[in-house]
Amino acid sequence: MFETLTKELLDEFFDKNPHWASHIGLHDPYDYQLPKGDTAHVLENHRLLETYVNRMTETIEYKKLTNDNKIDWHVLTKALERSRFEIEEQRQHELNPNAFDDIGSVFFMMISRDYAPLAQRIDAMIARIKQLPQYLIEFQSRFDHTQPVTLWTDIAIESAHQIPELFQFIIITTKEKIPEELHQRLQDVIEKTFQLMKKHGLTPINCNKEESIRSRIMLSYIGYLMLSLLRKKLDDGTSLGYCLTTLDGIREVSYTDGSKELPELTKSQKEIMEKVGLM
Repeated sequence: MFETLTKELLDEFFDKNPHWASHIGLHDPYDYQLPKGDTAHVLENHRLLETYVNRMTETIEYKKLTNDNKIDWHVLTKALERSRFEIEEQRQHELNPNAFDDIGSVFFMMISRDYAPLAQRIDAMIARIKQLPQYLIEFQSRFDHTQPVTLWTDIAIESAHQIPELFQFIIITTKEKIPEELHQRLQDVIEKTFQLMKKHGLTPINCNKEESIRSRIMLSYIGYLMLSLLRKKLDDGTSLGYCLTTLDGIREVSYTDGSKELPELTKSQKEIMEKVGLM
């Protein structure tokens, strides 16, 4: 009963979130799909988890489960607690405008993991890139009535610039490695996507050499690595989101004589700086 219930949950979750299916190695048919990007999708995911956890607690006796199933039980209940916290307390879905936070890495995964012939992966990637404009429109609707955090907005802008760089890298590295017709389809769909992103002020870098794009991707990787290290230094009671929101309030003061200084930090800002070793 428990395993049947969890399978139903996962099947429905992956249908709604095909990018996560791709990440864990479930590729057909998920590699050809993107999720919805709006707030309704976020709330739908939460309700899905809540529904199955409620069914689980109402119909299954915990004591009779195997040890492995007991672990899965706790994973599901904690996942629901985290989902509720992120939606009701952090509200990242309406404060963090990084549209590529969830789906950006799936494109890199598809080009870097050799789980299927390259031509097959590129064909699936083309299908996903075609859906990207609609995803961005849906994602933008999350912020019709909210004001995103400034620091998260800056990070989101940098992240959005990295996606065109990644696509350019894919075009260069797949040339002569896949059929010419497929490569032309890839170029055409990426160009159309670039045009849409340019309308939103997201102009891809002017890199025509593989070495230049590799350098940019490496810099982006270092940036994400620094964020990961920051997460690691924070204790369990301090989320990265809270950290970034709190530090976002720090403003450098510039004087007419050209000198600059930071204002007195708040208690919360000092605590975070101490935790990450900057004070």
